[in-house]
Order: sequence, then structure tokens, then C-alpha cells
Amino acid sequence: MDRGEYMSIAEKINRHWSNDLGDEMLVDRSWEDLRLLRNHYLTETDSWLLPDRYALLTTEQQNHITSWRQSLRDLPTQYDTANEAWDNFPEPETWVLDS
Repeated sequence: MDRGEYMSIAEKINRHWSNDLGDEMLVDRSWEDLRLLRNHYLTETDSWLLPDRYALLTTEQQNHITSWRQSLRDLPTQYDTANEAWDNFPEPETWVLDS
């Protein structure tokens, strides 16, 4: 994904859709799709963990990016179904994806 095309994670993984008639539909998600999206965000934020860049972050920011990335890695073990994991996909602070 190009950084110029950034959408919030909540928008990207929304499972609720409306058709042309206004009927709401719920889309099932797979573990494979979840892992692809999760791995995308982990790759996008790897540069924050480079020592020189990480050192520029405040302690609060360091704690946030570390815990957010860990919660991404933990998604498959924290939920029984892919749909539950999608519905609870963690949203980072906005600065995290503005690398």
C-alpha cells in the first residue's frame, strides 16, 4: 500500500457493508487475510525499531509501538475465529504509520 493511500485500519478491515438497497451485510474474514494485513503493518513499521530511529521516540511512543506490534503478533492466539480477530484489530496512533 502506498503511504498516500493510507486508510485507518478500522476502515480497511470493516466487515460491515451496505449494498445498493441499503441492506447491511457482514463479510466473513479468513485467518489468511488477517495474517496478510497484520504482516503488512508489521513490515510498514519495522523501520521504527532501527536503533537510531527508536532512540528518537519518547518513552510513551516506544511503549506504544512495542505493545501495538506485539498485539498484532498475538492476534491469532487471542481469538477463536478470524472474524473476532478482525473485529478487534488494534488501531495504532496516527504517527506510527506516518513513517
